Formats: sequence, C-alpha cells, structure tokens
Amino acid sequence: MSMDKSTVLNASLALERLGGDTEIYDSLRKTFLEVYANDIEKSLKPVFSLPVSELFSDAEAAHVTHQLKGAALSIGAEKLGNLASEINNLLREQHTSTEQLIEQLTAMLNDLRKYYAQTRAALQA
Repeated sequence: MSMDKSTVLNASLALERLGGDTEIYDSLRKTFLEVYANDIEKSLKPVFSLPVSELFSDAEAAHVTHQLKGAALSIGAEKLGNLASEINNLLREQHTSTEQLIEQLTAMLNDLRKYYAQTRAALQA
C-alpha cells in the first residue's frame, strides 16, 4: 500500500495549533505511538471486543473513541481524528441499534482500522 505521509498526517496544521512548538509535537507523536503501540483491536479493545450491535450502549467504547479523536487530532491525523469523532458521536447519541446503524458503524470501523494503520505507519516513517 503506497501512501503519501502528508495525506495521513497534517503536521503543519498540528504545529500551527501548538504555536509552532516542534518539541511538543514530537512529544505528542511519541506518546501516540506508545499509547497506540498495538494493532487497533488491542488498542481499542472496548470497541472491537463487542458485537457492533452492543456498542451503542457501551460507555467505554464511546470513551476510547473520544480519546483516540483527541490524540489523533493533536498530531494532525485529521482523517483518523474526524472519523473517531463521528463514531464517538454516533455511540453517544444512539442507544439502540438498528440494522442501518449497525451497517453504518461497521463501515466506519473498517475505515477506522485503515486510517489507524496508515497513521501509525506514517508516524514510524
């Protein structure tokens, strides 16, 4: 899979948010790699250990997607952060699952796996 690191990480935007402080940005990148050192199923176990239909009533799943959103956006991983935010909102707003919501969330989780892997690869490059 060939990818352009700049399409996965918008480091200039992240640095702008940090007032240009490269030391803080480097620290955030290292922290992200430490916290999310495992594959996504291990790092976000509350999300990937339950059947999708049960995620809509799981506060821990909503919490870990919220944490991922913040961590991803802090390093400029916009796609990952925005998708984690969308998933988090869906989990917080919906308390019952319908077939349509299950399909929607399943597709979002598949994209989350992809963006997560791309982000980790870009950070390690």
